[in-house]
Amino acid sequence: MGNLGTLVRAVLSGDAPAVQDSLRKLVLNLLSYHDVAAPDPERVYHAFVLGLFAELPAGYRPFSNREFGDGRPDVVLLPADPATQPTAVLEFKTPDDGETVQHAAERAAAQMAEKRYVQGVDGDKVYAWAVGFDRKKVVVSQVT
Repeated sequence: MGNLGTLVRAVLSGDAPAVQDSLRKLVLNLLSYHDVAAPDPERVYHAFVLGLFAELPAGYRPFSNREFGDGRPDVVLLPADPATQPTAVLEFKTPDDGETVQHAAERAAAQMAEKRYVQGVDGDKVYAWAVGFDRKKVVVSQVT
């Protein structure tokens, strides 16, 4: 499972450096610049990451663009028992013209806070991840 297993464990345990490193390696090794040169590259990254989460630990279900809080986070990983298992919420952004990948990740974090995504999911432990993508660059920050 390699980087994929590391990514899943890191997302569900709050290990920000491992999330960024494993996601960056997966993007570097699996995506082409041509894949993300489409008119809406954010959709490519969204589908890519959603596909990575097709195999989750027992009891987890991935949700894509479903309503949580006051909006629709890109991906939510919901456990069967949110009282004992962590939940993960992910929001993706690509840079606007003249913007850095870091700024894209900051916009993702701001949207998560503004739309109250974390408050919209059940669970005693929720990890919120803002992810900026730019071609093969990846910036991840944990939103608290």
